[in-house]
Amino acid sequence: MKLFKVLVMDPNEMRNKPPLISHDDLTKHKRIRLNANEFRCFLRYFGLMFGHLVKDEDKDVWNLYLIARQIQVIVTAPKVFSSTYRSEAKYKEGSDVAQKSYNRINLPFTIAKRHQLKLAFRFLSGRGLVPKFEYTALHCVPVQSVKNYDKFSHVIPADRQGVWNCVNKLKVNGAQYYLGAVVLLSLRPDNLPVFGSICVISLPDDSLAFLVVQELEIIRFDRHVHAYEVKMGNQWHFIEIDTLLHFWPTHVRFINVHYVSYRCSVSTFAKSRVI
Repeated sequence: MKLFKVLVMDPNEMRNKPPLISHDDLTKHKRIRLNANEFRCFLRYFGLMFGHLVKDEDKDVWNLYLIARQIQVIVTAPKVFSSTYRSEAKYKEGSDVAQKSYNRINLPFTIAKRHQLKLAFRFLSGRGLVPKFEYTALHCVPVQSVKNYDKFSHVIPADRQGVWNCVNKLKVNGAQYYLGAVVLLSLRPDNLPVFGSICVISLPDDSLAFLVVQELEIIRFDRHVHAYEVKMGNQWHFIEIDTLLHFWPTHVRFINVHYVSYRCSVSTFAKSRVI
């Protein structure tokens, strides 16, 4: 697990980083102490961490992992099918209020009152449920001076030319977008994913965010590590974050070749496209 950060390099995953696994855990206790999110993250990247060490005579044992990985990507479907993300987020909102409150008398009333005040503010301001953007340094630059502009200029609409407000990192409702992160753009007719690497993050205003991404060309799906082998392509895209096929970005991992391992089964997005 000491090399987990080096391998993953994804801030969206580091919160679920598994703890160190000791020799006693494997021999004496014969169990690994992980919570649900840590185990899900551990299982997702287990193939990338140890797949290259598996020999041909160990393939039968390795197939047990591949079956477990397939089960994981099926049950970890997009939230349009089944997810507790929104329920967990609602619980966390009340939990944060409770932790910050010094008054422990009638705590449910305190949480309910805070919720009503936030709701009233949304009604009075007329803003509704706007995306929550968090970023640090904002750079105002002419779009022509943005790196690789000569390569992606043809995909920029005429009304989006001019001066851009660019950031290196952007957090939208908990999901972190950053330069080099990988997003799921769409599906090909054969239901293979179209991934893109973020090169520019632009913020026209406080409720709108655009990405300039360079498409990643899929070479193959490597079943041995349960990940897509990719390389940089020549296609560029200009896309609004809200129109992404899935809101959660991931990262490219380099283990002799470049891999993209997604959080859930991409094939489930084909079902959502038909519905």
